[in-house]
Amino acid sequence: MTPDNRWLESTVRVLLLLLGVYDMLALGGVFDFLNIYVPIITHRGINLALLIVLTFLIFRTKALWFDIIFLIAGAIPALYVTVLPDRIMDVTENIDLVNKTEMIMFLCLVASVMEAGRRSGGLALLIVSVLFFSAVFFGDYYPGPFYARTLSLQTVTANMYLSLGSSSLLGMVADVGSTILISFMLFGGFLEVSGAGEFFIGLGLSLAGKYRGGPAKVSIFASGLMGSISGSGVANVVTTGTFTIPLMKRVGFQPHFAGAVEAVASNGGQIAPPVMGAVAFLIAQMLGISYWNVCVAATLPAILYYLALFFMIDFKAAKEGLKGMPKEEVPELMHTLKNGWFFFLPIIGLIVLIAQQVFSVQRACIFASVFLVILCFLGGKEKRFTIAKLSKGIEKGVRGMTLIAGSLYTAGIIIAAVQMTGIGINFTRLLAQFAGQSIFLMLATAALASLILGMGLSSVPCYIICALLIGPPLISAGIDPLAAHLFFFYWGILSFITPPVAIAAIAAAGIAGADFWKTGFTAMRLGIVSYIVPFFFIYQPALMLRGSFGLLILSTVTAISGCYMLSAGMIGYFLKPIPLLLRFMITAGGLCLIYPGFKTDISGVTAFAILLVVQLYSLRSGKKLQSC
Repeated sequence: MTPDNRWLESTVRVLLLLLGVYDMLALGGVFDFLNIYVPIITHRGINLALLIVLTFLIFRTKALWFDIIFLIAGAIPALYVTVLPDRIMDVTENIDLVNKTEMIMFLCLVASVMEAGRRSGGLALLIVSVLFFSAVFFGDYYPGPFYARTLSLQTVTANMYLSLGSSSLLGMVADVGSTILISFMLFGGFLEVSGAGEFFIGLGLSLAGKYRGGPAKVSIFASGLMGSISGSGVANVVTTGTFTIPLMKRVGFQPHFAGAVEAVASNGGQIAPPVMGAVAFLIAQMLGISYWNVCVAATLPAILYYLALFFMIDFKAAKEGLKGMPKEEVPELMHTLKNGWFFFLPIIGLIVLIAQQVFSVQRACIFASVFLVILCFLGGKEKRFTIAKLSKGIEKGVRGMTLIAGSLYTAGIIIAAVQMTGIGINFTRLLAQFAGQSIFLMLATAALASLILGMGLSSVPCYIICALLIGPPLISAGIDPLAAHLFFFYWGILSFITPPVAIAAIAAAGIAGADFWKTGFTAMRLGIVSYIVPFFFIYQPALMLRGSFGLLILSTVTAISGCYMLSAGMIGYFLKPIPLLLRFMITAGGLCLIYPGFKTDISGVTAFAILLVVQLYSLRSGKKLQSC
């Protein structure tokens, strides 16, 4: 490492620590306790300024001067509103007070944020954001449904820069990023350096390692749990996958199947409570509901997702005659628990605090982080947090936030442009005319749009664009708002395991040494539930845990049974290999059971009964059915 690079890395570490410590003190209530008042705009401005600086120092180019130009262009405007928060009050009362200097700073900030979004979110995000932002000034030249009313630079500056409203860069998105998201990232950083990841992998091995397909089942447990905390499927693949994928290959799974299992297990963390990635917080914010309500609604779909993956792994192992790991290589359960049982306590505590709404979500996360540090001190010398370990945890947490900050704030620009120009209203009318009275056609269009956008964008801007353009017509058609938003969310993140992009599958295929296309299409098959269930919970809210207690119990049992049948159909194995015709039948029967309803349940049970009778008869008579 050259002296210049060492200087830059040291600068990055200092800034990561400064922002992390500041946010822990601010969000943890220390400033309130000390009667130190930090205005909302100041807090959001500090986070915006430092995250912009960090983004250009972490995602730097070979031309450092180029990075510094964008860094300054973003940091100075952000610090301007931080130092002069009263300026927002002045402009709110009189837009004419916006001066030319502020207009120039606003344009510099937008350019800096968009470039930060490009570096962290890709070129597609830059193109989309430029198109939407340009509509504010040139929307009257846009064709058809994208025609928009244009506004003056002074008006746009007042609303998108010198404001705390929903159409401001320092509005909703900045609020979520500087409170809930950063606090969860810090909690995830502390968990990572504490050794929790190794404990969860060890626990998974203790529970499932000796059974058929054991290492693949371990991947579900470890990757799902850590993915839910980190909220990043790709990051989770490259961490837990480096351990689980070689284990899967060792017990006999083909490389592409091992990679697909890890990709699906890691990507599912984004739909699994308690964290569910950044989008879950945006859903709560945009709908004006509690984050806990989002978690409750997402619980059963997440359970079905992972159970279906578990069942498919088990059927695949049985079909291939695979065994588990040698008994001597499987860690003893009590020994594993003894060394890390306390890692569950901060997670359980966090869930309880959020559910009971004792504190705000961000404060609950900070308290859970502190609780984790204290518990590690009680867990033995190796587990204790030293100053260096504490620093590393903070650095990892803020670095994780930096990785999504550019995409997050760029999504804020898109929100502002859509709200200010009225493009969303035009698009709502177009979609309503296209789909007519067909809810299914609307949903299919929304699913396809979310999937395509997700292939070029990260989950945050993908969800926001869909929520702004496709959400209103679905909701106006009578679809429950939370169900509609979860629908976009699920289909957006499916792009991570759906070719031709499938970046989670790409990462897993690289580790497994497998063909990307085989890994990607296998991941689609293993993640089949996430393609289907979003359609079902639109029509049947019971899958979102809504309804009477008896209905919820029945719906849960039949849905799990349906996943079992669907898994058998996808793999082509139950008690023995399943012939092609029966595979179609059992797959359809599984779908019928997942969809709540008396008639569909009867159809699903009938299909299962037929499969069971045929396979038992085949086994007893010794006949071999042609499998597919």
